Amino acid sequence: MKNKRFTAKILIDIGMTICLLLLMPYSLLSEIAHEWIGMAMLVLFISHHILNHKWVTSVRKI
Repeated sequence: MKNKRFTAKILIDIGMTICLLLLMPYSLLSEIAHEWIGMAMLVLFISHHILNHKWVTSVRKI
């Protein structure tokens, strides 16, 4: 279970990095592609924060 969770975290981080790199050159993409990649980035961002919820709560305790 822990190994699958770690793999999911790494894949989400890689996906967010790829989306970010694709979103930067706005003029090279169509507006529709930019919007879809942005929505994918939002979904990855939310899932990233859900998977790292324990870390956020531990930082608050310090």
